Amino acid sequence: MITLDFLIKPQVVAIHLLNTYIGKGYALPGAPTAEAEALVEQAQKLDDQTCKLLSGELGPSSLVLASISSECNLTEIGKRIDKLVDALIIEPAFPVILKQTAKALADVRNEWEHNFFRSSELLAELTGLKLDRHFSVYLTHPATPQGFNDLRGNIFWTYRLDFPNYNTVYLWHEIMHYYIDREQKYSNILRHSIVELLSDVELRQRLNGGSYLPLVGHPYLQEAETKLLPSWETYVKQKSKKNINHYIAQADKLLKEDDEEDKKP
Repeated sequence: MITLDFLIKPQVVAIHLLNTYIGKGYALPGAPTAEAEALVEQAQKLDDQTCKLLSGELGPSSLVLASISSECNLTEIGKRIDKLVDALIIEPAFPVILKQTAKALADVRNEWEHNFFRSSELLAELTGLKLDRHFSVYLTHPATPQGFNDLRGNIFWTYRLDFPNYNTVYLWHEIMHYYIDREQKYSNILRHSIVELLSDVELRQRLNGGSYLPLVGHPYLQEAETKLLPSWETYVKQKSKKNINHYIAQADKLLKEDDEEDKKP
């Protein structure tokens, strides 16, 4: 059985705010932002260069340059990040930020538990896999978008409700990344499309009703998923025990055949 442990780690909350909020110019609709903005503003006053590094403003080459600098090497960067995060955690805005994150955690957990048995039975039936892993889910502040699986048993998430049961759908999305083609035998587009067919498409439709369309996942996957939908519907309706690995092989063949047709003059 899949089990999730919902956690809040202050350092993760602080770093994710800096990583996501600075220079991005947006927050999730309806989320509290005043304290997040105050904390980011204070962080910039304390160490603007480290903030820019964490947010990506300096670009990927900044770490490479720092690694050869006699004035600011990687060890020094780590110390500066630790110092900045430690300073932010004792800022007056931070307890409120943690309280808001705790509310997000409670909302995510309540939705997950409400849908767990129905969704877990469905994903087990659709994949034919034994889904029995434990994951730690680290909640970040609800003002900032989040959704990441490090493939080592850790998921990073925050509450959002773009559509009903959104958190259930996308927690399963992250879980499925752990199970689908771990050996990376197939392309990223195929791998990620299968994850979305399982979660963004099938689970969303089963929980919320309606139809598969419009597709709600990553835009760059929609062409492949549209091509796979007829075979996916056949797979879902089959009466025999399902095997997602067999379907992935079939889907890979279908996409390659389709590509060959497109290349014909």
